Amino acid sequence: DPGDSSGDISEYTVWVAYDKEFNFPGQLQDANTGATVFPVGTNELVLIDGQVRATPDPEWPANYLFVFANRPSWGGTPIPAEASYIPLYDNTDTIPDEVPVTISFTDTDSADEYIGGEVTWSLDSQGDTGFTQEWVVMLASDNLGSGAEVLGTAAIGTNRLVLEPGYLSLLKSYIFVYAQNVHGQATVGSYFQFQDPSTLVITLNTTTTTTTVNVGAVTNLVYTDTDDAEYTLGGVIEWTPPSEINPAATIYKAYIAYDNANLYGAALWDQVVESPEIPVGTN
Repeated sequence: DPGDSSGDISEYTVWVAYDKEFNFPGQLQDANTGATVFPVGTNELVLIDGQVRATPDPEWPANYLFVFANRPSWGGTPIPAEASYIPLYDNTDTIPDEVPVTISFTDTDSADEYIGGEVTWSLDSQGDTGFTQEWVVMLASDNLGSGAEVLGTAAIGTNRLVLEPGYLSLLKSYIFVYAQNVHGQATVGSYFQFQDPSTLVITLNTTTTTTTVNVGAVTNLVYTDTDDAEYTLGGVIEWTPPSEINPAATIYKAYIAYDNANLYGAALWDQVVESPEIPVGTN
């Protein structure tokens, strides 16, 4: 669509590039005429049969398609800020391969076991999004993606998802980002582990008497089972509190779980306070 052509537009040119910043550009030509420059009034380009989706540098894939409405004042140099562009989708009959990204997320919800905030990610160097139509963002219990649930999707080029405060995490602390197209979701995604700042979690493994806990939580966790029956536990769990406790933290919770990522975690009941919520100051 030529849009508003009331200005001094003189011609159009069509390009592919690695990213939205127009890095590693390659100019396209029309299959019928061989032209690379199109006069005003021409609103299409016919691709050469078997056109390779590539930039001039084969190590940098073509992820975006650009159309420039050129103006004489540019002096023949394309100005990316003046271009229209779209993500370039290379249609195939398979799901996309993994597209590695670097993820960032900081939980801004101060409530225990609830999360919120903005998930952002950036494409790793030379990443190819040509077979991807959207990103899928998921929350999981561990770096294997166990118990994953979808938080939302984002369009290619958006690279962000806002998670409203109040989302119940159930102690899941791994954010995954997967590539997806019309044929399905990639089998492998990138992940990032975050810390819920409001939760001081004690995770026990029933086959040991001592284990470590989430980084920045309690230390010197000790437990000895005093119940000699199989699959039942008894006794007292003891720990040393963190050297600095977030003022927002008011309780501890202790869990038994399948693994040290708290997979299938179940909160333990304290028979003294008659609650799974143990006040800070009780160790």
